[in-house]
This record gives sequence, structure tokens and C-alpha cells, in this order.
Amino acid sequence: MEATVTLSSKNQIVVPKFVRQQLGIGPGDQLIVNVEKEELVLKPKPKNYTIHLRGLHQHLWKGVDSKQYIDRERNSWKENGKRPIPGDHLAFDLDGNPGETQSGRKSGSGPGL
Repeated sequence: MEATVTLSSKNQIVVPKFVRQQLGIGPGDQLIVNVEKEELVLKPKPKNYTIHLRGLHQHLWKGVDSKQYIDRERNSWKENGKRPIPGDHLAFDLDGNPGETQSGRKSGSGPGL
């Protein structure tokens, strides 16, 4: 369903009732305002970003046992005698392939990296 709204003299709009009901928003809720391709986009601001982001990129971890992955990473720290440098796993070449990190280790050993 589509609706037309009018910008008031105070530069305000009224979000139609069917939109508020469909999005589950009401008085006091915050909206994120953005412009995409010359269009105004309003999105409800998540009340909890942890819940909102849960499951993001889950396809990268399909078939990976998280406990085994964490154990393997921790064992590599023990072998090297130190913990990884924060952000060290983010080194990639221009083609998106893992490259040398600041610590000299190959990056991207984890799923999807």
C-alpha cells in the first residue's frame, strides 16, 4: 500500500497509521532517516542492536564448528607465544585474498576471511 504525506510548515510529516502498525512503531520511537538514490528512506531504529544484528553473515559459518574454530585460534596464540594484534586479521590484498599482517602472519585463516 502506498500513501502520500505532506511536509508541514515545521518540516514534519505524519507517518500513516497502516505504516506504523506494519512496522510496530509508535510515539517516542526513533526512525533512521537516509537518502538512497534520491529517495527518502525511513527505517525504525532498532531497540537492541545485538538482537538486530544476530545471525548477520551466518552463511560464512555454515559447516564450521565454532568450538573447534575457537580452540584452534587459541592454540595458535599459544604456539606464537602471544595474542593476535587487534585488527590483524583484516589484512587483504586488492583481490580480497589474505595477505601479510602487521605481525607477519598470514591473515584470513578463519571462515569467510
